[in-house]
Amino acid sequence: MKNEILDEPIHNYFSDFLEKGELIIWEDHIKEQPLFSIIEMIPVVFFISIVLSFQSFSFLFIIISIFSFSILMLILYSKFTRIKKQKQTRYALTPKRIILQHYIYDRLVIDQILLEDIARVFVTVNHFNFRVGDIYLLIKNQKKEQIKTSHPYYEKPSPVPTIYQINNPKEVIKLINEQLKNTNASL
Repeated sequence: MKNEILDEPIHNYFSDFLEKGELIIWEDHIKEQPLFSIIEMIPVVFFISIVLSFQSFSFLFIIISIFSFSILMLILYSKFTRIKKQKQTRYALTPKRIILQHYIYDRLVIDQILLEDIARVFVTVNHFNFRVGDIYLLIKNQKKEQIKTSHPYYEKPSPVPTIYQINNPKEVIKLINEQLKNTNASL
């Protein structure tokens, strides 16, 4: 059985994709970012202060107001789109595979990676919050078509399948390694 995109979810439940008797050992979703970061607030505050600095309703005031409002709406639209993607990005671990529900090119897909295909896993933690991190999955057969994952905040593609921004990644990697040992022992 190769890595493949499973059918589109109807109810968004991982249990719909499990084989008979297969149980979910671990399930999590991506840790959501706040609506605005300090860096994203700087242009908003700048444009609002420019608009408020004009005291009369002149033509220039109207142009700057429309421009400022447009920029603010673009920022809000991109943030709400990103938040929607983050809420729907989820991961699950079973004794046989890892299931990923994520976005690829603005399309929600559910992928699976069989544990027997994983050569090694490693984790990186967030520098600002050590309870959050990413798990990278190295596949045994590099020539096999790999699952493409992209970073949920920056939308940059990853060279290897990655479980992004999960809580307690060191505990999760212990669970994955335990399941890998069980899978390798049964082969």
